[in-house]
Amino acid sequence: MARCGSLLLILVAPVLLPAGSAVPAAVSLLLGLAEPGWFKVSHGYVVAFNRTQKIPSRDSIEVFDREGRRVARVDVLGQLPGAAEVTLDDVSVRETRPIVAGATIRKADGGLEDMLLYFTWEGLLDRSVSIPPEEEINNIDLDENGNVWTLTDYSGRRDDDTAGPLIFVYDHTGQLMKGLLRRTDYPAGFKEGPQTGGLVGFGLTQDGFWFWQPARRRMTVVSRDGHVLSQKAVTLPRSQVHKSQSHPPEADFVALLPSGQVAAGIVSPWPDVPTGAYLSRGKHFVRSSSQKLRLIGIDGLDFVFLKQFDAIQFEIVREPLPAPVVVLPAAMNSIVATN
Repeated sequence: MARCGSLLLILVAPVLLPAGSAVPAAVSLLLGLAEPGWFKVSHGYVVAFNRTQKIPSRDSIEVFDREGRRVARVDVLGQLPGAAEVTLDDVSVRETRPIVAGATIRKADGGLEDMLLYFTWEGLLDRSVSIPPEEEINNIDLDENGNVWTLTDYSGRRDDDTAGPLIFVYDHTGQLMKGLLRRTDYPAGFKEGPQTGGLVGFGLTQDGFWFWQPARRRMTVVSRDGHVLSQKAVTLPRSQVHKSQSHPPEADFVALLPSGQVAAGIVSPWPDVPTGAYLSRGKHFVRSSSQKLRLIGIDGLDFVFLKQFDAIQFEIVREPLPAPVVVLPAAMNSIVATN
């Protein structure tokens, strides 16, 4: 695949190892994305991707292993004939499975098309599947069989008249297998932003899936056949220093732990609610890390944080979760944006 001017160099910094861990505690990354990227942890890999790619022949997805080695890079736009722009809604990776992405394509004539894209680990487009507007993807995850689970982009009953399932499941070829839950049963929808509490969360458990609604501050856990198993609301921390409604603390990462606790990456400008990792305790979040960095994911027994130096230089920092803790599945699948 041709690439022009795409710079990506990985610098492994001097590191300290957490007790019992063979994974570096800090890895420096120099990215070559065409624009500032979004970051996430997906099944043990760190994924960086452009939300919007307008320049072909530049990488818009980069994947790194736990040691900071780049293991995949993808030029999405350059492999979609007739596309003038591509918006990546989410990306998921899993060892031995394709790299999958939910995307909206803007064509040269101005038309829009929602797609599910499959890429090889060599960065080549393997399959593109057109999906109808009501299946537009907000979040995406891969299960152990290579099936693709998606949470639709549903903004709520007041602002979105689309009907049908909330969750769609596709096989490894992009064939729709099933739809689960009625989106109208979740009238608050899945709006994102500082004033609504942050970003949506979505991921798989060993026998089901979960999602986080920012506006409701609510975690919902569902079996793989679509039965709601539990719902729990957790209040975001509030600043006592600055009590106005402007710039409230928000969660730009959320994950469900096997213990039933909810982990959140809180971003805040206020000193009494520092940015970092928080865990639910009852109906509230409690600060649970020494790092005052943005939490982008959880990998095994580690929080994974992002430290940004400039538009292309980053450091991935790990910190062990507080003990006692249950070993986590790798299906923690939320996104953190950087700019």
